[in-house]
Amino acid sequence: MPSIGIVDDREEQRTTFARLMSIELRSHTGWSVDSIAPFHEMSSYSSWIAGNNISVLVLDERLHESAVNGDLSVNYNGHSVVDVIRNSFSNIPIWVISAYEVDDDLKERFPKVEDVLSRRKFTDEYKTYVSRFVRAGGTFFEENQALLEKIAEISRKVAFGTATNEEVHELTVIQTGYLLQFDPLISNSEWVNRFETTVKSLEDLEARVRRHIEGEDNALDQN
Repeated sequence: MPSIGIVDDREEQRTTFARLMSIELRSHTGWSVDSIAPFHEMSSYSSWIAGNNISVLVLDERLHESAVNGDLSVNYNGHSVVDVIRNSFSNIPIWVISAYEVDDDLKERFPKVEDVLSRRKFTDEYKTYVSRFVRAGGTFFEENQALLEKIAEISRKVAFGTATNEEVHELTVIQTGYLLQFDPLISNSEWVNRFETTVKSLEDLEARVRRHIEGEDNALDQN
């Protein structure tokens, strides 16, 4: 089931947004809302998206203003999250919510998102925007559902240390192909950098899993 993901450090604000969207989504069968505080580690967003069928992201720009779950606030803003997510999901629809009135200068800071909205504009016109979210996210979900489910399934096994070498290799192949979908808006040099970054992160993941598996095997041999 596809979900609209909301990321905002202010609990009251994200609860309000989630409530408004949930009311409007009653007329869109199969959709839900998943609202969260920002992760302290930006690398966690990709697994959250894959594991929860997030098909649209609504992201607050100023994520560092409030403490997160009683802990310190995060040290990044929404545009940094956009860059990280675009390295993993080149075509997921993203809308950014700003505390300020949106002008052309602000929009120019976000070339990789569908739109930048003021909180007031979204609150006043939420019905219109929820319909847009569903249309854009529905296309993303249909095109990527099988891959997202497979990535989530193997990623859970990796997290619990139960993935086989073959599954780790399969995850590497899937992610390398999926995360680097062709994007005609990026330059060749950026594509190469994105490829190298993705491959390096996957190699690091595979190495950690192999060490974990080998450590368990050695422990069994000693016993």
